[in-house]
Amino acid sequence: MGRSLSRRDVLRFGLVGAGVASLAACGATPTPQVIEKVVTSVVEKEVTKIVEGTPQVVKETVVVQQTVEKVVEVTPTAAPVLGAGEHPFHPRGRSRRA
Repeated sequence: MGRSLSRRDVLRFGLVGAGVASLAACGATPTPQVIEKVVTSVVEKEVTKIVEGTPQVVKETVVVQQTVEKVVEVTPTAAPVLGAGEHPFHPRGRSRRA
């Protein structure tokens, strides 16, 4: 019942684990989201019109309706690159030897 793992088995499991981790890091590309919004605005302006020889100021109200469509793509950001002597889990970012 007590079969011990050989060095070859340990290396095989390590390589399989590294392969799975590298494939998981690639991940699926996120699908872009399409955001659609209807914008309605009321515009009021004064227009001078000439009616029978006399200029008259007329106020016109126009309702403008516009559909705005925007495609949003999410881009992943890379992890920060650590310099020499920096450790990711140390509170000050340095290894204990430095």
